[in-house]
Amino acid sequence: MVYRTRGDGIMKKYQDIKNFRLIDAPVNRGKTQSEINIGAYFLESEDGQDWYECQSLFSDDTAKIMYDPEGVIWGVVN
Repeated sequence: MVYRTRGDGIMKKYQDIKNFRLIDAPVNRGKTQSEINIGAYFLESEDGQDWYECQSLFSDDTAKIMYDPEGVIWGVVN
């Protein structure tokens, strides 16, 4: 978790889940037979979070910002 102060002095908490990489199987479990059959791959963040599992941590009332390693913003979802 990272905390930042907005212009109004209110601290806002946000998550910085970044640097996803393609992996063959999640580290917390093996692939299911269905996943093997379709040749599924998975995305894992630099701190070991699975892409699909970490989405449950997202809040409906916050923006999601996608950026590359240079800090260039590629997308914003609100």
